[in-house]
Amino acid sequence: MKWLSPFTLMTFVLAIFTGCSSSKYTMVEQVEAIPLADALLWKIEGNGLEQPSYLFGTMHRINSENFFWPNGMEEAISKADKMVFEIDMDKMSNPLYILSALPKFLMKNDTTISMLLNKEEYEEVAPILSQYKKIPFIERIKPLFLLEIIQSLSDRSSHVKNMSYEKELYKYAKEYHMKSEGLETIKQQVSFFDSIPYREQALNIVQYVREGSDEDSGVLEKCYAQQKIDTLWTILHAEMPENSRMSKVILSHRNRNWIPKMERFMREGPVLFAVGAGHLAGNNGLLPLLNARGYTITPLSSTSYPNKKRTKI
Repeated sequence: MKWLSPFTLMTFVLAIFTGCSSSKYTMVEQVEAIPLADALLWKIEGNGLEQPSYLFGTMHRINSENFFWPNGMEEAISKADKMVFEIDMDKMSNPLYILSALPKFLMKNDTTISMLLNKEEYEEVAPILSQYKKIPFIERIKPLFLLEIIQSLSDRSSHVKNMSYEKELYKYAKEYHMKSEGLETIKQQVSFFDSIPYREQALNIVQYVREGSDEDSGVLEKCYAQQKIDTLWTILHAEMPENSRMSKVILSHRNRNWIPKMERFMREGPVLFAVGAGHLAGNNGLLPLLNARGYTITPLSSTSYPNKKRTKI
């Protein structure tokens, strides 16, 4: 799920670990998927906007060898007044802000991972957990966030060098003195997962152990490089059925909740939105939702993998 990213904040929380109530949604209409070009970067115009804004689908963790900037990023950054991420990156750079949300990373009622799995399942997971026993409250961390920690630390131990599009974009925001905003708070993002049963979350760790670490990463990163956002969405729903509770929480509810906030930001001035690429396409995807609201969406990066990889804008 590293290109979907309900886990943006984990990149920052890991630094701390290693050295709730349900959310209310502002619903807009549900929409069906529409045919979309192979493009990660889109221009948003019309519907009363005085200036266009931009929407870029990110990958929160990508092998540095596959990192590239698609065509059109120069235009998007130069013409936008601010960058809007899933969570405000200015706040995420403040350790006290992150620390304030740490209790919400823990399961309620002192629940532990061993209580969620049967004996056979826990015996499969225990060896991995024992590797990270120095992490405080390791067995009480909500399983989906625990999985992200395991995957990230696994990358480190295998000497895989990953990059984050959010981090790189934030560098440009600081360089060009652009304001950073967020579509949701850290506490909101963490609290979403209280509506997914803990056992359902825990079974994702069992599946990860059984199937190996990121076996499909090569396929995902190739699709991302080719900017095939419809294919990425299809892969996502092969892993996470559309009508499942997890799909509704991670994708549909959040996408539909973001649209009024995106509209408010765009009315204030030109914006570059940067969210996980898995949010762009499909039923209740951000692009179909914006189209249904009367905006004109135009692909700016509708090209295949560039012959010469561009790592700088």
